[in-house]
Amino acid sequence: MNFTNSFTSGIKSFSGENQNQYYILEHQQSSKYNKEGERQEIIIDKIEIGRAVKCQVRFDESFVTVSRQHAEIVKDNHKWKFLHLSETNPSFINGTEVSNEQFLDDNDEIQLAVAGPKLKFILPENSAVENIEFPKRLNLFWKQVLRPVKIPITMFLLIMALGIIGLSSGLFSKKTHKLIDKCKDDVYFLWTEELFLTDGYDYWEEVEMENGEPYSWSGTGFLMKDGRFVTARHCVQPWRFTTDKSVLKSAAQCDRNENLTLTATIYAENRVGDIFVFDSDDFIFSDVYDVRGCFGRDENGSQICAKSIIHAEDSRANSSDWAYVQTNSCGSLKADFNLSKKLKSGMELYVLGFPADLGLSVMHAGPEPIYHNCSVGLDGLNYTGCFLHTRGADFGNSGGPIFARKRNKLVVVGIVSAKSQSAEYNYGVPIAEIRNY
Repeated sequence: MNFTNSFTSGIKSFSGENQNQYYILEHQQSSKYNKEGERQEIIIDKIEIGRAVKCQVRFDESFVTVSRQHAEIVKDNHKWKFLHLSETNPSFINGTEVSNEQFLDDNDEIQLAVAGPKLKFILPENSAVENIEFPKRLNLFWKQVLRPVKIPITMFLLIMALGIIGLSSGLFSKKTHKLIDKCKDDVYFLWTEELFLTDGYDYWEEVEMENGEPYSWSGTGFLMKDGRFVTARHCVQPWRFTTDKSVLKSAAQCDRNENLTLTATIYAENRVGDIFVFDSDDFIFSDVYDVRGCFGRDENGSQICAKSIIHAEDSRANSSDWAYVQTNSCGSLKADFNLSKKLKSGMELYVLGFPADLGLSVMHAGPEPIYHNCSVGLDGLNYTGCFLHTRGADFGNSGGPIFARKRNKLVVVGIVSAKSQSAEYNYGVPIAEIRNY
């Protein structure tokens, strides 16, 4: 089973073609990533099971007898086959050790290592992938096909991305193109897989959205010359910017109990394959504009009240949409703090980021950031403490760098933040906001 076949099967499943079937893996023990009894629908023809980040069925580091790449399940004609991969830890099906490979039947029990975690293999009675609702199918496609291998979100989006790059190439000179290209190694694709409400010890609860899906997100970040890794705060603490009641309920619990915290593992990867792994708690940010607000009632009729930036009365709250963490690595991106507050209307700006997860290209070791061209919309800063720029930074660019050209060099002047009330403009948080932190 090669990557092309796996990706093709994912595309067919994503589109809901009738001939594609799915199966279910039911977790028999709880782990950091899955609860006991939780069921995972598998819509592609090949998955990996283990502790490695790229595994579609993943176990945390507490499962020491589960290898990083312990096993695979692949499609063989119209049946599913279990392949044992680990050289150090055994696998069992219905209590019998698997020496190499074995076909799976409905309700087979898979066990990873002696006394290790168990999974029940289930073949649904009506197993056509098209029976899975489209939003869930899209989420499964992202988790099982795109995220492990960092490829485009769909083939047509890849073509679209190449079209954007081709169009952009006519907008700036060859010299500017070289300057942009030099910056790309320091622009990172950010993503998370889940959010947890925890006391840091024994209590771990995965946070889900109102639709029952795990709360996960993606965005952009960048590495500065001084070693600071910068992004938007809403890429680090999105629960302070959301209106999803289920997520806000967890945030409210956290606000009421000082022993609880919301935490997520944030992964960042650049186009040459360099990877950072952060905890959301690692980041420095400003919460001076956060205010307690109520967002309706939960299923028991109790009010859901949590700290949020949405209810902030001070218009300057938008300027707090930044976060950074100090690293031991140094990038090449240099900030111009003074210029970031004195931008002139019409000045050309450049943005690098990952709109709609574009740029996750199989042609590179890691994701390739997408270039956008825009311009300053208003002299200096407006009443929000941010500068307006013409639209050129869609969803997914959040947290990415905004450059201006100065003396034949590109300098960072801002961080991609939110849209303005007019769809024609976006906010840029001036890089000067992080200067004194």
